Amino acid sequence: ADRPFSVGGWGYTGGIPWGTGAAIANTADDPLYQVVRYWTSSAMSGYRFTVPNGRYEVTLKFAEVYWPAAGQRRFDVRIEGVAVLSGYDIFADAGGQYLAVDKVFNVTVGDRELTIDFVQILGYDNPMVNAIQIVRQ
Repeated sequence: ADRPFSVGGWGYTGGIPWGTGAAIANTADDPLYQVVRYWTSSAMSGYRFTVPNGRYEVTLKFAEVYWPAAGQRRFDVRIEGVAVLSGYDIFADAGGQYLAVDKVFNVTVGDRELTIDFVQILGYDNPMVNAIQIVRQ
């Protein structure tokens, strides 16, 4: 998926889609950030993609489209079992609500399955992501 794709498309395990019509700043591609997938259970909480073994650049695209303040949604993200974000707060990182922020990670896949897990932190709202881009290196 060299082109970013909306999280409602494919590859996910569990989760619920939700969207907004609000404009998203810091991007020229509002629709990618206007739809989210969030997880209410850590039992099925992410994405599984069948890919050739190799190196990939994974971009997670975020915009807080629900909470109007920092400290409401915090979660962890693991890619290929490695913690890449810990206690992540979209609002705090982006600097506000409806502001796009991308997080880029380089990963190696050795088992033909690229995994991205979103882990809820007790006491905070559900983890979520707006879009994902995967580019083979």
